[in-house]
Amino acid sequence: MKRALGILFAISTLIITGCGSTPSAPIFKTTNQFKIDNIHFKLSQLVTPEIEYHTEEEMKKIIIPQIEDRLQRANLLTNDESANNLFIFLDYQRRFVGDASPFPSDSLSTPFFGYTIEIREGNKVISTISRNRLIYKAGFTFNLKIVSGSLREKSDELTFLNALADKIIDEIKNIRLQSN
Repeated sequence: MKRALGILFAISTLIITGCGSTPSAPIFKTTNQFKIDNIHFKLSQLVTPEIEYHTEEEMKKIIIPQIEDRLQRANLLTNDESANNLFIFLDYQRRFVGDASPFPSDSLSTPFFGYTIEIREGNKVISTISRNRLIYKAGFTFNLKIVSGSLREKSDELTFLNALADKIIDEIKNIRLQSN
């Protein structure tokens, strides 16, 4: 009986230890630099304000060059045909103070955003990272501006787009670090 319990304990320990270990080699391997194949941006909002904010096309013209520039500065872009391709899908939900209530305002609130980053080798997807329903976490002063309803200019939204671009670059850097 003691021997059976000892063997059961040893097997349980091996199973638990084996399941808790981390692999020493990466699950996938990427090139050190990437080619951007496509960046897709989708804007949505629950209400239509009377104030004119950036259109989807205007936002694309802002965020796509930001992502490209930051990837270039981080030495993550190349024109080499053998490099892995990046497909980036951005989903940006513009929000307004009170937009889920019967009395929405025209003042900006923090947006929800999400993204999917696919790394492809030719036509084969070798890695996909998806994040949904992320929200910009502003500092105290910025939160006061939101609560007071003072974010009512197109330029106020640039802070959110910068944060989204930074998040995408950080994610791509992490992918590269994990795969090498």
